[in-house]
Amino acid sequence: MTHRYALRFEEGERRGEVVALTGAATTFGRKPGNSVQVLDPSVSGKHAEVVVDGDQVTLRDLGSTNGSRVNGERISERRLQVGDRLMLGTVELVLLDAQAKPAAAPHGDGGRG
Repeated sequence: MTHRYALRFEEGERRGEVVALTGAATTFGRKPGNSVQVLDPSVSGKHAEVVVDGDQVTLRDLGSTNGSRVNGERISERRLQVGDRLMLGTVELVLLDAQAKPAAAPHGDGGRG
């Protein structure tokens, strides 16, 4: 089964890694036992969770020390949109959608002016 949503690490030692959001809730944190362990000192032991409910994705901060942000705004809970930039402490991730169609190249006039 292919999962629709995923998060891609944008920085740090996991840069470029894509994590599929496979269950109803995916927890992120520094301690073992989280769905995704993030070994960064800015990330709390149990930092945040991402909940997928049908075609809705929600980020919830779990009382982390350094907070969670969506597109630069500190949040406690926020519904996400594809392309949103999440910060867990100082670790940046981007929400991806496997069903999103790639943007088509613009059809120009061939440089004629």
